[in-house]
Amino acid sequence: MNNASAFDFITLIMDGDQVAAALFPTKPLKQYLKLGTSVVTPDWNKVEEQPLIYPRMQSQNTGLRLTTISGSGKWKYNDVEIKFDSEGLSLDKKFKRETYKDGIVEVPALRIVGNLASADNTSADKLDFSAKVMVGVSELSVNPTLTISIEEVAGDPYDSYMVASNGGVIDNYTDSVICEATLRKGGAKVTDSVTYKFFADHPDGRKEIEADAGTPNKKTFTKDDIDSSLVVMCEMSVAGVLVSSAVIQLFDETDPIIINTRPSGPLAFSIGGKITFNPIVVRRDKGIPLTGYKFSYRLHNMQGVETSRKEGASITITSDDLIANGGGLALHTDVKKI
Repeated sequence: MNNASAFDFITLIMDGDQVAAALFPTKPLKQYLKLGTSVVTPDWNKVEEQPLIYPRMQSQNTGLRLTTISGSGKWKYNDVEIKFDSEGLSLDKKFKRETYKDGIVEVPALRIVGNLASADNTSADKLDFSAKVMVGVSELSVNPTLTISIEEVAGDPYDSYMVASNGGVIDNYTDSVICEATLRKGGAKVTDSVTYKFFADHPDGRKEIEADAGTPNKKTFTKDDIDSSLVVMCEMSVAGVLVSSAVIQLFDETDPIIINTRPSGPLAFSIGGKITFNPIVVRRDKGIPLTGYKFSYRLHNMQGVETSRKEGASITITSDDLIANGGGLALHTDVKKI
């Protein structure tokens, strides 16, 4: 394999390895309160609308998913620990504790079973997960966080999302993954007069790709399509007008080489802070560093739009960079064999 890609979200460092930890929702964590009413959309009291949130922890040395140490997982809603009854339902009846099969790895999960938006709550909420994982013989704490968007709006806004089979990961048990895009208006699924355009984000630019035959909102990917990781975007238009877009990240755990991005510290930092990445290419099976590769970097905002490109042995991101992009950036590190 001559090329590879890596993707960073929240990273912790310990004993020479790094664990990237993030929370993933199965549906958008967006809820709207219609202006001047008590109408909330989507209605998270309905099972079919409920998001399930699960953590993914990946070793940067091996690129493989990790599971949490049993019993170590805790959830916080707006910085307050969620307490559960014997049935796994939160005491405020808004959340339910479950498990989720992320490919072959089973992890703790949290289902939202009640509406969070209300006349008294029209600003963003925060969800935190903390747990311990084993990295070699060491025990490491992970603390990913996620924002729940809550807004008071007039009318019925569009939003969209993509989901992927097997958590979007190709491994030794799964040869392909299917991405499915969904458009909603006011929380209700939209299918009439919708057109879908899929794009794959490559080091040399974004390229349009054809959807699966007969299913315009679905696209199948195999390991031949993914160099370690791949960003996929779908633009959704109604009557020829672009109304929403969704982004998803796919991974291939079978690639023989991976990028260890070696961040200088956690990616969550305050104003005045910064972080530097000094990536290396390693063999997945032995963790042996490989030489003769050229590194390039693509930065995307939280909407998946590319904002800049750079090349070099390292890259530094500052708080000013984050502020200029609405508070967050996604870093995609690419390598090519020299």
